[in-house]
Order: sequence, then C-alpha cells, then structure tokens
Amino acid sequence: MTKVTNSVLIAYGILCIGLGVQAFAFPIAPHKSSMMSILAGGLLGVLSIGSVYLWTSNPRMGRILAIVPAVLALGKFGSDMTKPDAGFYPAGLMVAASVVVIVMLGMGHMMANKDKGAGAAQ
Repeated sequence: MTKVTNSVLIAYGILCIGLGVQAFAFPIAPHKSSMMSILAGGLLGVLSIGSVYLWTSNPRMGRILAIVPAVLALGKFGSDMTKPDAGFYPAGLMVAASVVVIVMLGMGHMMANKDKGAGAAQ
C-alpha cells in the first residue's frame, strides 16, 4: 500500500504544479493569467511530493503533511464547484484528485492501525 500511496502523492503533486503552470501560462477563457495559481499550485505540489520524502524518515509526519495540501485544495476547489458556471476542468478534476488522495491516506491509516491491533492481540 505504501508504494501505491507514494505514487499517488507524487502524481497529485505533479498535477497541482501542472495546473498552476497552466493557469498562469495558458489561462482558459474567460479567466486571466494568474500568478497566485502558479504559486499555490507549486506550493501544494511541493508539499505533496515533499511528504513522500519526509515519510522515509518520519512516516507519521509524512502522512500528516500529505493530507494538508489535499484538504486545502478540496476546500478551495470544492467551493469553486458550487458556482453556477463551474465545469469539470480544473475544479472538478482537483476535487476528484483530492478526494482520492484523502481516501488513500485514510485507508493506509486504517490498515496500519489494523496491523498494530493484530500484533497486540497475540
């Protein structure tokens, strides 16, 4: 599960960075080029990818750091989805990706706790 979760986190980080660059360099009409998008997307992406590397030395802190960008993106893009002119791209894509990351981190947490519980019961 760890390799899959790490792969998903790296892909999520690349997606965040890519969408931030896209919003800055190639904005979708009627939106304008946004410096804030590239900064926020870059920060979320770096945090997500950095959490994979932090996990190697401190697994708990790595996974806590991993959930922060997913929850932040879910909050921002989830509120964008409530607007009447919201489409799937990019808000729906980020909501779906954030939910996948949060669910995977939750499943990993539950599986780790199940393993700890099984070892203690013996």
